[in-house]
Amino acid sequence: MKIDQAQEVDYEVAKISHIGFVDPYAVEGLLILKAENGKEFNMRAFSGEVARHISSFIQEPRNTIPTIYNMIEQICEENEIVLVKVKI
Repeated sequence: MKIDQAQEVDYEVAKISHIGFVDPYAVEGLLILKAENGKEFNMRAFSGEVARHISSFIQEPRNTIPTIYNMIEQICEENEIVLVKVKI
């Protein structure tokens, strides 16, 4: 889909309305997508690190495009791990 292309009728446009954790130890992330018509869809079963990365992107100034590499780099920095090589 191109940015200026009209929205297809079979799909809903949704935005992240809430993001957090399922458990008190922040091991599993959870987010809620909300469509313009009020419909909600929840997603879980992803790591707490991913939830923190999404949350920081939403809350902080967006000076870089979020990528899997940025997320891995941020996780390494938070855990004081030296990143030598990434192969995806």
